[in-house]
Formats: sequence, structure tokens, C-alpha cells
Amino acid sequence: MIGWLQGQQISTWQQGQRHGLVLACGGIGYEVQLPRRAINRLEPDGEGRLTLWVHQVQRKDDSSLFGFRDLCDRELFRNLIAVNGVGPQTAIALLEEASTNELAYAIMHKNIGRLCQIHGVGKRVAERIVTELHDKLASLLNSDISSLSEEKQIVNLSLENHLAVELLDIKQTLKSLGYRDPEINHAIQATSSETDMLGCSDSEVWLRECLRWLSQGQIGCAGTEITK
Repeated sequence: MIGWLQGQQISTWQQGQRHGLVLACGGIGYEVQLPRRAINRLEPDGEGRLTLWVHQVQRKDDSSLFGFRDLCDRELFRNLIAVNGVGPQTAIALLEEASTNELAYAIMHKNIGRLCQIHGVGKRVAERIVTELHDKLASLLNSDISSLSEEKQIVNLSLENHLAVELLDIKQTLKSLGYRDPEINHAIQATSSETDMLGCSDSEVWLRECLRWLSQGQIGCAGTEITK
């Protein structure tokens, strides 16, 4: 199995959503697929050579090489494809749209919503990724979670965009039940502060918490002003 390559880049290629390059090593050109963001970050050494950590997928009628700039990227890829329902292309898509640290932070903090934003990742697959990899990633990356502070800011920005859509749905649902805007806003504000719902991307959970809060001494459908 091929695990590491060093050579001259001959060309880059694209097939649909897949991106890669051809690396000349010892007179042989290896076609390697990489996340597009990784291709843009590759830096040749003083002799113009590129170094890639490689994972080889061998099938009956096909052999594919997946390349990575850093060893931790390859190890995260290998952990991802070990999860039931996550194939190489889904794992590449995850690494395509998020850095290794951002992915690790999302998984370790069980941010299902962030994972579901990535093409090809549904809720069930995201839940399996979190369940199976949650406890593995700190040791895999050999770094304290606190060192991911910059990535946390990226995750929070992405989560805010996702939550904006979720909140619209929640507000519309509560309106259909007879609640007014002031009541709805009070409920959302109260539940987010009381239960740290800003870390939750599950709209059903948030809606249930809002309804629970509204039902505790509130007369939402009667249109009375809320005091809490």
C-alpha cells in the first residue's frame, strides 16, 4: 500500500467535484485526489518537490489514491471512512469544506448542524460521526481543545448562519400556534440563556424548549404580555 509520496507536480486535474494532481515519482506519474483547499496550500521544497501523505483505496477493479498535506489530515480521513455510511468522497467533502481543526471542534462539541451543512452529510451520518469519533479526536490531533480557539470562531460564524434559518422556522411554527412576536422573542431569549441552546442546532429541541418555557405560567394564545 502507498502511504507517502514525494515528487514533482506534473499537472492538476478536475472531474466533476473531484480535484487532484499528477505527481511524478521515480519516473511514474501518480494520480492523487486531494481536497481542493489542500491543493492551494501545497508548498514545494527547494528542489520543487511536493510531499503528500497518502491513503490508498483498493477495490476489485479500481485503485484510488487520496493525498493530504499533513499527517493529521490523513489520519482524520481514515477515521472518517471507518464510520459506517462515510465513504472516501464524503470524507473528502468534509475536509474540503472545513479545516481539520474546525472539523475536530465540531465533532468534539457534537455540533450536528455544522456537519449537516456539508454536502452529502445527512443527520444520521453526522450523528454517527459524532458518536464514533467524539472521544478519539483529542488524542488523534495531539492538541488541547483550547488550542482550537480560532477555529471556534469559524464554527460559531457558520453556526450563526445556520441558526438564523432555524429560528425563522421556529418563529413561524410558534406563530401558527397563536403566540405573538414579543412572546416568541422572550421564549427564544430565555431558553438560549437558560439551556445554552446556542450550542444546539436541532430545531426540534429548541422548539420543544420554547414551548416548555411558554407553558410555564404563560398565556400565549390569549395575547397577554409575558412577565418572567
